Amino acid sequence: MQTIVEIAAGSWDTFLILAPLFLLGLLIAGLMNMLISRNQVQRFMGGEGLRAVTASAAFGVPLPICSCGVVPVAMALRDKGASRPALLSFLITTPESGADSILVTWGLLGPVMAIYRPFSSFLNAIIAGILAIALLDPREMNEARAEPGANDSGEGCCDTLAPEDECANDDEFDSYIGFSGLAASAKAAASRQWDRFRASWPLANCYKPHFYPHDKPTDLSTSKPPGVVALGEIGRRVFRYSFVKLADDIVFSLVIGVLLAGVILVLMPANLDEYGLGGGLKAYLIVLVAGIPLYMCASASTPVATALLAKGLSPGAALVFLLAGPATNTATLVILTKRFGTRFVSIYLGSIVAGSILAGYLLDILVVTIGISIVPNFSAQASGLLGAAEWVGAILLIALIVWRFANGAATEGLREITVNLRRLIFPLMKTARRLGDKTKFSLKSGWVWALLLTVIIGFLLSRRS
Repeated sequence: MQTIVEIAAGSWDTFLILAPLFLLGLLIAGLMNMLISRNQVQRFMGGEGLRAVTASAAFGVPLPICSCGVVPVAMALRDKGASRPALLSFLITTPESGADSILVTWGLLGPVMAIYRPFSSFLNAIIAGILAIALLDPREMNEARAEPGANDSGEGCCDTLAPEDECANDDEFDSYIGFSGLAASAKAAASRQWDRFRASWPLANCYKPHFYPHDKPTDLSTSKPPGVVALGEIGRRVFRYSFVKLADDIVFSLVIGVLLAGVILVLMPANLDEYGLGGGLKAYLIVLVAGIPLYMCASASTPVATALLAKGLSPGAALVFLLAGPATNTATLVILTKRFGTRFVSIYLGSIVAGSILAGYLLDILVVTIGISIVPNFSAQASGLLGAAEWVGAILLIALIVWRFANGAATEGLREITVNLRRLIFPLMKTARRLGDKTKFSLKSGWVWALLLTVIIGFLLSRRS
């Protein structure tokens, strides 16, 4: 019972710090969706050269879309003319970074990691795009187009992976109006308020200039120029996109990530460096392999990396987990292989693995040579304005999680994790079965699983002070 209480306390401290930053990140993402149109993204992603690759990587950095959610978006962009090198860079930066994850990283790991993480993702995407330009034949048409209404195997990131996928083109959540539309809406709202003020003023019959002249008397509560969206409607669209669509994609994995952070803080050894897992290539490869089946978005992986860093993992190894984990779930790899071919996915996966390890190695060098300090933060503000903001954010985020779970976000999140693990475990089980047939060794033996479980539990409980 004491262990459970300690896990809950560690998870709560993490949740308290990230809650207001996470909510702010969702709001910023909704505002970006309102101000940047898909046509603008497609226009910059249409070329085959370095300009399209760079623009795609830049567009992907602030977008808070998970690795599975970005697949239908990429397919829709491809069907509308985006080049494969540009898509490759977009597929890398989008799941690895995001406005919400940058803010959460700032709160838990400090400004250095919050800046270095998206910068590494951007450079990784540029390198991948350059490799795609050099290695992908533009005349090669080896993309396995999905049939409308069917996906790769009846299950995956979305229920449908057709070019006109509803996951990518759902008009219900398309809140784009642009900067000019926002300015027109604000001007129209100011005009209505002025008309109300002038009508209620004792000298209402005196001439007062209108922002928009009317030929006939109009209802002051509803009058606005044709084609202008009311500010209230803009707010509703932003809310639906930020706290419905994006929240449904993220909140389940966020809860899992926060709970895992608490488990790591309590059950893992106090100093991973004593076991040779603090840093170096061995640690990089371990966190790289561990991140594949977890299926966590960029925000959800941040508290896990923070807890690992607190247990002695090097900042570079934590960065490898932050970059490679959100971008390499098995469901995404399977779908991309069927749609774009093995060469495309080989460049994609190879760039993520090599780029994240290189970025982690360089970060560890900078920490040692320059003395950069990256300290995990699990200390919530006890009082003051920041403490109040953390508590208010935590209460609001709990309400959001309960609301979205009640509307199916928990069921969908569990399904996605199950599909991802099934895609990973089934091929391994088939391989093991073939080996077992040849060596008379079966993984179905109960003592084998008991031995593995004993080793795992013994490792987790062997904490050192």
